[in-house]
Amino acid sequence: MVRFDKNKSNDQRNSRVAEGKAALESASGIKASACAAMTAAEQTDLVVEGLLETHPVGMPFDWPFHTRSEPGREIRPLTGRPSMPNDRSARLMHLATLRSVDYYSPRGEIYRFMHNWIGSSSTKTIPAMKLGLAKGKIYPKDLFGG
Repeated sequence: MVRFDKNKSNDQRNSRVAEGKAALESASGIKASACAAMTAAEQTDLVVEGLLETHPVGMPFDWPFHTRSEPGREIRPLTGRPSMPNDRSARLMHLATLRSVDYYSPRGEIYRFMHNWIGSSSTKTIPAMKLGLAKGKIYPKDLFGG
């Protein structure tokens, strides 16, 4: 199960990303820019593997390396087993995301547009307004005429 804080402005998201990069460099002891032998994903997996050594099995894991799309991500492994090696658990944690749930689906794109720009009749503030991308809701009549 993955949860993250969606209601962040662009500045807040950028700040969380910078915090995540600093946390990764601090936890690994390796500057991200100087790490040519490892990909960022491999570096992250190595650090998370170390963090999982002391993390209680089945408890939520606060992902320390924030991204713009998922700031403040929390992962609760539902299928983890105590016998699973930490390197495998770290890789699964890294892959746990909501980004691709509806990313490539045309229906998902329509839903995302409706949610972010139109909202429902009871919605007062849409996500695009919270991010400073819109001054108000878009109404279907504006899109299709009428």
